Amino acid sequence: MDWQIQIDPYTSPDFPQKTYITAITSTETGDYLLAGYGSTVSQPERFFLARVDTEGQLIWNRFDYGFTAIASFITETENGGILLSGIKDEHTWMLHTDSLGNVDCVPTINYINAEICEGEAYDYQGQLLTNPGTYTFYYQPNTACDSIVQLTLLVNPKDTIESNDYLCLGEYSSFTGIQYLEEGIFIEDSTYLNQFGCESKIINTVEVVSTIFIEGWAWVPYGTEFLGQIIYESGLYSSVDTSEFGCITIASFAVTVISKAAGEKLAKAINLSTAPNPFCNEIRVSFDLPTKATVTADFYNSQGKILISPIKSQLLTAGEHHIQVKTDDWPAGMFFLRLSINGEITSQKVLKICQQ
Repeated sequence: MDWQIQIDPYTSPDFPQKTYITAITSTETGDYLLAGYGSTVSQPERFFLARVDTEGQLIWNRFDYGFTAIASFITETENGGILLSGIKDEHTWMLHTDSLGNVDCVPTINYINAEICEGEAYDYQGQLLTNPGTYTFYYQPNTACDSIVQLTLLVNPKDTIESNDYLCLGEYSSFTGIQYLEEGIFIEDSTYLNQFGCESKIINTVEVVSTIFIEGWAWVPYGTEFLGQIIYESGLYSSVDTSEFGCITIASFAVTVISKAAGEKLAKAINLSTAPNPFCNEIRVSFDLPTKATVTADFYNSQGKILISPIKSQLLTAGEHHIQVKTDDWPAGMFFLRLSINGEITSQKVLKICQQ
């Protein structure tokens, strides 16, 4: 609409001279119902209601309701009456008038606060409500005194808590009390009521680890410590330890004693070092060659199997040498570096502490 309300001050002396229209609607006859607030020369700012034709000419106006409010909704009912509503002092107000703006009554408003859990529906008079918000229901809308229900629906969340647990074979789950007699990964779940009274879920992933047996062979310099023991002669040596999960680890190695003097002399002569040790996904081997030499470097697992040979019978020049070895696919555990230089052998234990 691009028209303005035309007011004759002689016939409409009480119509607001400064007006703010807050609600407007068209009628079946093409007229417009306006609601807003404003002030006149003789009266302070008040709520008003008016009806104008399609040209903006005033048909009638009411400015004598005696209160100040802002209407946000206006409509014409089927019997020609007018229904208005708005917010005043954070409360909803409603008003019903006849076709000339005379107040019939103030409709009753009932407030309902309801809560449901996520995924549920609230049944109100056969209507299933699932989304949070405020809903307004009108009863007997074509009578003078309507009844209105304003329902505020709150949707509370359901929780899902995930946890992880590591057990040794034969231990009991603190979550369910189940005893696990086989290794593997198992899923435990249960339900509980959260702080909102909504059924929620706990999912516990259990990894059951059996006793770890490590078998292999190793070269150990005479008089050095291996598996917690000082080694003086070749033979079968064992130890019992705990893994990172606290489960039993049994290591058994066939040990071959090598000359401590020879091994230490060679290691010292070439400045053999590994870093980091313990390691995770990569290890660096460094050594110095005083002269040109034929070199072989092998990494063995605890079963005596060669995992990788980064240097295989290569003739290397004198000076510093560095080997970077990727170990992403190695399991956690003990490994052995065997370095042969012109047939002389030295070895070193290395330990991987993270899983593949």
